[in-house]
Amino acid sequence: MLSVATGFAAISHKIVTRMMADEFRHQFDLNVNENEDINFVDDHQPNKRRHTQHQIQGLEAFFKDCPIPDYKQRRALGLELGLEPQQVKFWFQNKRTQLKTRHDHLKNAELRAENKRLRDENTTNLEHLESVACASCGCPISIREISVEEHRLRAENVRLREQIHRFSTIAAQNIGKPVADNIPDSKPL
Repeated sequence: MLSVATGFAAISHKIVTRMMADEFRHQFDLNVNENEDINFVDDHQPNKRRHTQHQIQGLEAFFKDCPIPDYKQRRALGLELGLEPQQVKFWFQNKRTQLKTRHDHLKNAELRAENKRLRDENTTNLEHLESVACASCGCPISIREISVEEHRLRAENVRLREQIHRFSTIAAQNIGKPVADNIPDSKPL
């Protein structure tokens, strides 16, 4: 008895729901086919309407002149092309979105190319810097490995070596024998 009551309740609910849907359609003057079976599950595809070639050409031509038409322009264009103002509105929105997407893709491609060029240039410059020697101390400059303090000390060592060399030359001229033999020759680090 329970299953019959449950089945009856389900059928009653379906009938009431169908009657309410039919009444809604009649009230809002929608197309109603009396023999139509109402399916309350959204398993059907939306009805996609494609525009004709003539409509697309008209929309494209108007878009070139005015990419954002107001309601009056959309209504007039819709009457001319046999479209609803809402359809014209959505077509223009989609067209602007499509153009913006294309523009963004092109801009991204340009930025990627610029980024690659800058990375390559940076790599080349870093390779060049590694082969450059310091003008004051003659040591190879390696930006990643040498600190400012170490570079200052190396330059000072070069200056002191040059000073020792000058003093030893002067002493050798005055004393008569080279003094540089007693000074150890230190190499740069």
